[in-house]
Amino acid sequence: MLLAGCSLPVDRPGLHLRVKNYRAANLDVRVELLDPDAEERSGAVVFSDHVTLPAHSGDGDPRTWRGADVAPARPYRVEVDVTEVGRKSYHYHYVPDCTGSATVEPTIEVVLNDDPGVAFSQTRCSDGVKSSP
Repeated sequence: MLLAGCSLPVDRPGLHLRVKNYRAANLDVRVELLDPDAEERSGAVVFSDHVTLPAHSGDGDPRTWRGADVAPARPYRVEVDVTEVGRKSYHYHYVPDCTGSATVEPTIEVVLNDDPGVAFSQTRCSDGVKSSP
């Protein structure tokens, strides 16, 4: 069977999120994944969650929130609002890099620390992916 002008659906693995708090303060954090191609914000929100992370005790692992399979692994604008004393917003452009690997789970990690404040990272399988905060 030949299909002209049609694209077949792509089976994408689920995208995982992690937010780690290394700060010595309780933090309210809103994390959103937005479709970069949407024309309006109301139609762009693919995932949204608000979490409160307790202060890091200074020893051992940071306080961590995890979201498993929150959306299909595809390009997103990741927006993070952090409320400690005031509210600050940060963003990152996620471009999936490991969707063809059965052994690697696509993950975005947000690290809340004192300097520079917020750092983003993602699973990578190559050096060819361009994403930036």
